[in-house]
Amino acid sequence: MLLGTFAVAVGAALLWSAFLVHKPPAAVNVLAGAGVSIFLFLPLYWIQDRSYRVVARVEQQQRSTAASVRELSGAVETVQEQVRETNLRIDELGPATLDLITQQRNDDEQVIRRFVEAPTWKSTQALFNTARNLNAVGDSIACELGSSGRWLFFGTGTRPARAQGYLPALEVMLDFSEPEMRPAASVYWTPNEDAQVFMQKLANRLKQIQKYPGDRQFDASAILQELADTIKLAVQLRHEGRDIAPLYALISPDWALTERGMESLGPPATIPREQITGGQNILPPAWVAEDTTGKRTESFHRALELAKSFF
Repeated sequence: MLLGTFAVAVGAALLWSAFLVHKPPAAVNVLAGAGVSIFLFLPLYWIQDRSYRVVARVEQQQRSTAASVRELSGAVETVQEQVRETNLRIDELGPATLDLITQQRNDDEQVIRRFVEAPTWKSTQALFNTARNLNAVGDSIACELGSSGRWLFFGTGTRPARAQGYLPALEVMLDFSEPEMRPAASVYWTPNEDAQVFMQKLANRLKQIQKYPGDRQFDASAILQELADTIKLAVQLRHEGRDIAPLYALISPDWALTERGMESLGPPATIPREQITGGQNILPPAWVAEDTTGKRTESFHRALELAKSFF
């Protein structure tokens, strides 16, 4: 700034001297030329300096812009890579989930096999827990005593004990009395009893209440097998995605009792509980009526009569 002020002062002085000096002409020209040059030094210097500054600023902005573009490109590549990884994980999610679902189904089937191969209190509890985890069965499972028309109702619960309070047990309710639908008696399978002891206790209790169907009808293996078959079917229906309510009993090859009423195990069909207990004339579904052999019609009417006795 001082140099510029000095240059202006010197230039002005030289120009003034040239104005005052008239002779010789060469001296005037020298003084005027020198004065103009020095006088214009400051503006030209300022313009040049500003130009350099502008150019430097533009170059800095270009460098900043280039760096920003590189950072943005890197960020875009990172996002694209994350998207590719996410898509890969989603693609893997389907097979991985299917593997877990298949494993769960295999585990459920293994629980049922263990009960059939070795019916114990523990395997019975596992059997019920498997079905109830899927909401596949109701509070109890009904199994017919041979073809006697009498039913046993299996359900997990607790047994009162004088010293221990309540013990976990498999409660088997024996037949029901009308119209209160209360069990005529109950027998408990406790953890310290094997299957033979429990089934003998069950037979003795049936004899005490005059509900024993006779030695030929009382088949312990068949009773437990029917329990396993009922729960196995209920679990299978859940795994297949069938819209069927928690199951109580298999009352024919084609029909089951559920919380809704009477439901088909074949083509979807439901006879609501209210309709069963309402005394109405209930017609079979079309696929039953269309059966020319009459077997499905017979199965339907037998199931309906059993459903009326249950509800």
